[in-house]
Amino acid sequence: MDDFCGSTFWMLFWSLCLIAEGVLLRSAVTKWNEVQDSIIRKAHFVRYMVFPLVAVENALQLLMGLRNFWQSMKPSQEKTRDNLTQDLTIFNFWMDKIFWKSFKKKSLHLKPFDLKETYSQANGHFSDQTSTNSSESTSYNAISLFFASFGKQFVISGLQRICQEMLAFSAPEILRIMVTHFTDTMDKTTWKDYFYVTALITSLIARNILGLFYWKNVTAISIKCRSMLHSIVIQKALRICITESTDTTRSTLLNIMGADSQKICHVIPLLHTLWIAPIQTIVATYFLYNLLGYPAFAAVSIIFMLILLTTLLMRQLKDIQTDQMKAQDSRVKIVSETIQNLKTIKLHAWNEAFLKKIGLARQLELDAIWGSLTRLGCMVTSFTVAPVIVLLVVLVMKSSLDGEPINAGIMFAALSIINIITVPLLTVPALAMLLSQTTVSIKRINKFLNLEEFKTHKSYVKSDKVTNDDTSIKFENAYLSWDSKKSILKNLHFTIPPGSLVAIVGESGSGKSSLLQAMSGNMFITKGKIDVNGKIAYVPESTWTRKTTIKENILLHNPFNKETYLDVINACELDLSCLPMRDDTEILDNGSNLSGGQRQRISLARAAYSGSNIYLMDQPMSALDGQTANKVYTKLLSLDGLLKEKTRIVATDYGGLIADADIVLELDNGAVKYFGPNRTIYRERTSSKFGEDDEMDIFPTYDALPQCNDGGNLSESIKPREDRLLVKKSLYLREGGVTRLTIGITLVICSVAVYTFSNVWLSMWSGQDDSTQIKSAATNITIYGSVGLVQAILLLLGCLYIYNFSLKASRNLYDILLLKVLNGRIHFLNKIGAGSLLNVLTKDVDILESSFPQNMQGTVLNFLLLLSAIFTTCYATPIFLVFVAPLAIIYYFLQRLYVVTSTNLRRNESLTRTPLYSLVLETLSGLCSIKAFGIEHETMREIQDSLLENNKAYFLYMAGTLWIKARLDILGTLIVSGTCVFAIISKDTLSPAVVALSLSSALQITQLLNYFVKLTSEFESNIVAVERVVNTTLIPQERNCDACPDKVNEVWPETGELLIKDLQLRYEQNSQPILEIESCAIKSGEKIGVVGRSGAGKSSLLMAIFKLLEPIQGQIALSGLNTSQLSMHNLRSKIAIVPQEPTFFSESLRFNLDPVQCYTDHELWNALDTVNLKEFVFNLPHGLYFHVTPDDTRITSGCKQLLCLTRALLKKPKFLVLDEVTANCDKNIELLIQEIVKEQFKNSTVLIVAHRFKTLLDCDRLVAHFQKTT
Repeated sequence: MDDFCGSTFWMLFWSLCLIAEGVLLRSAVTKWNEVQDSIIRKAHFVRYMVFPLVAVENALQLLMGLRNFWQSMKPSQEKTRDNLTQDLTIFNFWMDKIFWKSFKKKSLHLKPFDLKETYSQANGHFSDQTSTNSSESTSYNAISLFFASFGKQFVISGLQRICQEMLAFSAPEILRIMVTHFTDTMDKTTWKDYFYVTALITSLIARNILGLFYWKNVTAISIKCRSMLHSIVIQKALRICITESTDTTRSTLLNIMGADSQKICHVIPLLHTLWIAPIQTIVATYFLYNLLGYPAFAAVSIIFMLILLTTLLMRQLKDIQTDQMKAQDSRVKIVSETIQNLKTIKLHAWNEAFLKKIGLARQLELDAIWGSLTRLGCMVTSFTVAPVIVLLVVLVMKSSLDGEPINAGIMFAALSIINIITVPLLTVPALAMLLSQTTVSIKRINKFLNLEEFKTHKSYVKSDKVTNDDTSIKFENAYLSWDSKKSILKNLHFTIPPGSLVAIVGESGSGKSSLLQAMSGNMFITKGKIDVNGKIAYVPESTWTRKTTIKENILLHNPFNKETYLDVINACELDLSCLPMRDDTEILDNGSNLSGGQRQRISLARAAYSGSNIYLMDQPMSALDGQTANKVYTKLLSLDGLLKEKTRIVATDYGGLIADADIVLELDNGAVKYFGPNRTIYRERTSSKFGEDDEMDIFPTYDALPQCNDGGNLSESIKPREDRLLVKKSLYLREGGVTRLTIGITLVICSVAVYTFSNVWLSMWSGQDDSTQIKSAATNITIYGSVGLVQAILLLLGCLYIYNFSLKASRNLYDILLLKVLNGRIHFLNKIGAGSLLNVLTKDVDILESSFPQNMQGTVLNFLLLLSAIFTTCYATPIFLVFVAPLAIIYYFLQRLYVVTSTNLRRNESLTRTPLYSLVLETLSGLCSIKAFGIEHETMREIQDSLLENNKAYFLYMAGTLWIKARLDILGTLIVSGTCVFAIISKDTLSPAVVALSLSSALQITQLLNYFVKLTSEFESNIVAVERVVNTTLIPQERNCDACPDKVNEVWPETGELLIKDLQLRYEQNSQPILEIESCAIKSGEKIGVVGRSGAGKSSLLMAIFKLLEPIQGQIALSGLNTSQLSMHNLRSKIAIVPQEPTFFSESLRFNLDPVQCYTDHELWNALDTVNLKEFVFNLPHGLYFHVTPDDTRITSGCKQLLCLTRALLKKPKFLVLDEVTANCDKNIELLIQEIVKEQFKNSTVLIVAHRFKTLLDCDRLVAHFQKTT
């Protein structure tokens, strides 16, 4: 295939030579008898000899090319492509099969091919630099990395581009000579006609070939640069400090991999315009001066004035887009938090509050988008009418200065030159703005690459193999910090012997988790030394799961050993039989299809299977019920457990473990308060805190139910249907307004019609005889100027109407979509996934608002301009109509072939990008665990494999753009060739002005064809985004979403009486029941404890009470009313819940306590005083208006739980649910919560879900879940 592509140029060269020699031979034969000069006769004889030689060479080249092509198409000759530059050729014939297969099957299933060598080459410079300077403080610069990697190839592409652009000026000059020759009625030489045509076609082919080589090179650079950029930022993310690896890092990383890398890849092919445009201006001025004289300088001046106008518009556009980006960031941030906390918002009936909050940010964004689109409409208008304005000024100046007539050759040659330089020059301001935005992206990349990296301190000595039988971990006067500045842990000095069970205790915020991180090597050592003797395994407090099967989560890159695996499963009490595919069940994002206890046990199993010597565990029993915790402790961590010979260091409040610990390490404000053998005080303390009752077997043995019976493979989840090609256009058109769109398209049609008339008028003007042209100069100029003004007004109004239609449709669809998501069934939303919902609500909506309006307007305008060019050519050369039909069929076939395949290739790239992003986010969320287990290299290899698959998909998409460009260039050349030939054939019946009009229009067709196919491909891809948005509005809705005031009076519920009868819950209509309750009656004011093992149905019962799950049969009655008859808002706003995991939003503390804004500050302060947080909040900066973040470390987990309790206090509900509120609280907070509930909710019905038996001592009765019944 490469041999064939290499010979293509020579095939074209010898074919053109054959045509030229044939024309010259025909001329020599016809004039042989007229020539008497012997020298000329000898020259003709040489011509007779040369023609057969050229014909033979042409035939040999053709046969060689066909042979190479045939061999390249044989299946046996298919081979993997190891080098990206060699893969991309100017014709990419190897893509033919992919296009044809995709077109026939309407889908894409690719054979695997290799890009690993290219990938490693693209990343090599960064890897070499980091390895060379690993011991030094190195400053990385993305631009330096780019030129070090691709500088040579980039310079070569620049030379190709300048040659291509200089060749562009040959066409107007040849056009002028041709028209002048046609004007000369005395010159009847035929060979000149064919010579000029051959020269024109040759220059066009040479320019197209240079353009193809240029685009091949810059495309290869873009793909490699994207690959390198993704790789280096991911590597960097794995090396930065734990404190840097926060939500900010994650969002920055995703921005770099998404928008920033896309901007850089987009700007790379355009960079050469910055230095080529001035050269083009100088050359164009020279040619215009030769044609027109001094008016040429007026033309250039007008162009520069238009550039200044465009620059002014671009500055306004930049300011508006800055405001738009701020509003968009604000809106996306709120939407992201809303989607991630949908369950909390629904439970508290905050739907309307968040709709209003998003709406305020949304309105600011829409105002900015409309301002941006109006400026864009002005720029599109100026780009389109600029040639008319410039030519008008030239004609006025020419007429004023010398008053001589302008022939058609000069007029249309000047128009062609103006067309050549106007677009590049007017795009310079836009390119400058894009470059400015790219510079911001590069600064962000540089800032990210220069973040402080965590490097293991020389004072942290770790050996994976046991080298000292007396020591597992040793601290020698160690001081540690998170940011290499302020010490968090101070003066730590102790030694932990091998095989010991160590309990780390202390109040909340004393440094227990930090100490475990220090042992795993994730903190800076500012002073002292740490020795670690053995391999480490880590169990974090917040469980980390990977988006793969349960089995792969447990193995974590370790080889499978069946005996060990089964022992671990048993020790961790993992009941796999309750899962649909046992240990092959795929875990969804953040383990959403598993209960908290299941996730915790998987985390323990992962550590136990690793075969480590030292086990670091942070609150490993917090999410387990009492019975399960006892069993896991006994089988895994106790003196007789599976890890009895290992060193177990556990930060815990679990009483049984503290009582049995060999060593107790108590921390106080980052310092060791006590380290040594377990003493009576600790045994008494744990007994008084947890009591022996905490370990009573109050639940019988049974198989725990899965939280979700259909939590199998992710592919089985219900998602918006992306593979469907039939788009829901009717809803989009209805929301945007069909009348508005019709008016916009009609105005654009009128504008293009006026533009076509202006070109015909130029032809008529230049075709006038000299005297008539001189007399009618003022009239001609007035008509031409008026036509240009009308064209500009019509085009501007048409663009604005189309923009307005698209923006209105987007606004209305977004409102519908957001409402549907907030009122959607929670189980269905969980199966779709937060990532998919966010993708629709952010990226797809952004396409609808930013890309789609421009794309729609551009597609309509370009299509009409293309029809105008074809119409003008046919008008000037009617015989061209014979040529149009077959070319139109070929073009339509190519266009459909490319659009279908391009959409599939883009979808394929998107499908490979999603798991890459998911894997990167998953890696960042589990960075502590990854570093503790020492699997950074394995994780990076996994990411590289995913990145490679995405690079392959992106590579194919870009190769497809080169494929269509080459074929459209050939088609455009054929059109110009046909026009020229028909012009020669009909020259006796056509005026020179008409010939000039025909050829100048034909020269525009190639560029219009390329741009139209690009726009239609983008339009099809953007339509898919519209489809996803429309399909997502079909989410199943909760019943009775709207308020029903007639069902509920203002004082309801008067009592907290709850009655459950014949209740049956299922996730799906045909699925297995997850909960069955025959009868349960709870009196008003009772305190009821809800107990049961993990997965027994406790959460399902709570979801049913709050109508997050709709019963299949039976009823739940609260205060005498069946909840199924109540609206969601009326029910959820009248009852309250305090969840196990506190949820906060990036807003003021006041908003977090009262998003609906229905309570006064005085009421808030009273509620805070009740939970003993008034002084704490008062001392915060700005008090109630202190800005809180979702993972705010400035507020302890205990305080967060008390703030959640404050929300319930403000409601003063008759019915309250406490869902494991004390699971992660220390003793003092637990006692305070119990006291508040006892005093403040003594007249309310309270359901208390708890694992700790002591928490339930104040309950009047217990509701125990066994299997599916109560």
